[in-house]
Amino acid sequence: MTFVFQKAALALANGTFGDLDGIDLRVALLMTNTNAVAVRKTATFMSDITTLDEMDGANYARQVLAGEARTHDSANDRIELTADADVWVDLGAGTRSIAGAVVFRQVGADSANPVLAWYDDGNFPLAATGLDFTVTWPAEGLLQIPCPLS
Repeated sequence: MTFVFQKAALALANGTFGDLDGIDLRVALLMTNTNAVAVRKTATFMSDITTLDEMDGANYARQVLAGEARTHDSANDRIELTADADVWVDLGAGTRSIAGAVVFRQVGADSANPVLAWYDDGNFPLAATGLDFTVTWPAEGLLQIPCPLS
């Protein structure tokens, strides 16, 4: 399941999330004890994911969202945020399997970093094994803004 956090959708709609062309979007891997899905309606910032359970394996660090682009998908009447795959090189085993990835705006501390989207498609949960670990974002975008006729 991939979703946009509801408070992020509201912030995008009212213009307070920031211009997706000019902000620093990052990716964090979260393990199976996270409550990211449970707080999808209420979380505004990374610190609002009260059980973050971030990956703790060797060679892990949060990453910049790679090759992000906004595109107009006129065939499907929507705007999409797409990105290249993110790769963690030689990612060591963590305490638990990886449940998914959270995309957020990097501002500073987690109490100031707004969450944007959650991604756990692609056979999650997955264990890190010391090999490269890749998150391949959906071709149709990790964020979609529909533009219906009404």
